[in-house]
Amino acid sequence: MDIVKLINNFKCPLINGIFFPNGDILVIEKNNVSIRVVCKTTVESYFLYNSVDYVTEFDILVRNSNNKYTVGGGEGSWGGDGIILLEDNIGNLIWFLFMDNIDPIINITIIDDFIEAENANNLIIRVPINTPQDIYIV
Repeated sequence: MDIVKLINNFKCPLINGIFFPNGDILVIEKNNVSIRVVCKTTVESYFLYNSVDYVTEFDILVRNSNNKYTVGGGEGSWGGDGIILLEDNIGNLIWFLFMDNIDPIINITIIDDFIEAENANNLIIRVPINTPQDIYIV
């Protein structure tokens, strides 16, 4: 399964993670005070154990860009889901984040080398552009 094609069709595997165009997934966990990477897997491995229908759809609600990147924030179709999408300035996927417990992203900005995303409950998440695994809650 090609993750880029899936994301371009506004769908993603139903797993909390950061998805990369090469098929790698960093599985992430969020509690009330932190977000952390749990392990690394692949899209191929995910679909070995899950039906191709075990995906969620998402909508991009907000976008922002600078001379290098375009970021999008939004919501998934299951309720309580949030997404962050990072593309280069010609539309190539750099990475995509899906979490089922961060609520819809309603505001998103690029500040230096970080993406700052605010959800519907005023929670602010900061994601380093080049090291998204270092994601944290502000």
